Formats: sequence, structure tokens, C-alpha cells
Amino acid sequence: MKQLLIFLLLISTILSKAFAENLSEKDEQVLQECPDYAVLKKQLEDWMIPALASPHGIGCPPKSVDLILSKLEKIGVENRGTVCGNAAFGSIIAFYAFFNEHPNYGMCGLGKRQNLFEAKVATEGAVCEDSTSDEISDCFFTVFITIGKLKLYSEMDAAFELARKTANSNDVTGFSQMALGGAYLWGNGTNKDVPLAIKWYKEALEKLDEKDKRIHAIIALSVAYEEIGDYKNAIKYSQQCASLGDEDCKKMLIRIEDLS
Repeated sequence: MKQLLIFLLLISTILSKAFAENLSEKDEQVLQECPDYAVLKKQLEDWMIPALASPHGIGCPPKSVDLILSKLEKIGVENRGTVCGNAAFGSIIAFYAFFNEHPNYGMCGLGKRQNLFEAKVATEGAVCEDSTSDEISDCFFTVFITIGKLKLYSEMDAAFELARKTANSNDVTGFSQMALGGAYLWGNGTNKDVPLAIKWYKEALEKLDEKDKRIHAIIALSVAYEEIGDYKNAIKYSQQCASLGDEDCKKMLIRIEDLS
């Protein structure tokens, strides 16, 4: 136990020094142009550096830190794409990066807060735009996981917004298009709109490779068409699904054929 405590203390000290060096780089442009950011950055340092170095572990960030993060988010959103906005977002990203593996990360609600932050700052039509061709599928899959987490947190509005921004960013995996279709089909985070659900599920189906996800999209299309009374297309997609060997689809096909 003593050796473990020494090891944790060493790791915390290393992290605190790294964080201090990262946040102490003298970028005169940022400091001069963004005085509000500079103040908040210093306040965040004042809590994080001793917290990371503490041998007693790190508790949940106090409300004062929550307020700092909120103010940084506001600066970032209001100054998106500028020196000040990028600096504010950078400090928030650094905060979450350092605490991501901490045992209290989930308990303190930091995971939820990080996902909400990611949804808020995602750029319309430009999600994963900085990823290479080798990285882009993994990037979109990571965003899809974030959308799922937001749903688990019951943050449906944020999940919808992130799905919409990502689907409009030419998501090559089809995952966000599928999530957006589901949001419109069931009215999660937005008004229910079955024609839009059909549109996005069809776009997802053009991109999805995995059999299980293709079946999911096809079932959703059948359900959507049935909901608007278009039994011809509902049967069409049920047949496609049944042809893939899914037993539930076969039962759904029989049920819809009986209705029509």
C-alpha cells in the first residue's frame, strides 16, 4: 500500500508539472488580446496544480471550478475560431484530458460535462474535418459513442444537436445519420418528423457496412413507412431485412402483410 501511495504521488507530481508547463507557455498575443481568458486560465491553474500534486487524491472540483469552466466555454463559443476562443477551448480540453482517467471522473459528473461540451463546440458541417483518411472513421465512431452517452444521460437535445452537426459533416460511417434518423422518428431532442427520419435512415443505409447496423436501419425504415401508412414501402424494407436472415424481421413482415 505504501509503495502504491508513493507511485500515485509520483504520477500526480509529474502530471502537475506537465500541466503547469503547458499552461505557463508565454503566448503574449493571448495574454494581451484575451485578458478575461488570462484571468480564468490562472484561476484554473491555481486549483489544478496543487490538486494534481496532492498525495490524498482529488475530490470533485468545487463550484468555483465549475464557474471557471462555464466562463471559458462562453468565451470559446462567443469567440469561435479566434485566438481567444481557441485558447479557451484549449484550456477546457486540457482540464478534461488530465482528469479523464481519475476515479472520480464519472462520480463527479465530469464525463457528462465533457460530452455536453463536445456537443456544444462541434462545428456545423466540419466535425472530424482535421482527421486524416486513416483516422476519419474512428473519429466519427468516437462521436457516435458520445451521442450514445448523451442519450444515457438523458441529454436528448445535446445528442440531437451533435448527431445533426455530424450527419451534416458527411459522416462516412453512417452512424450519425442513423442516430439523427432515430431522433426524428421518435421525437428525441427535436420535433417528431417521420419524413426526415426516412431521409436520414436512407442516407445511413448507403454508408453502413456492419450487418447488424444495416438491419437496424432497415427495420427503422419499415417502422417509419408503416407509421405514415405507406405499407408498400414498409413491406419492401421488411422483405430486405428478412432476406438478411433476421427472425424479428420475418415476424414483422408477416404482421405488416396482414395489416395491408
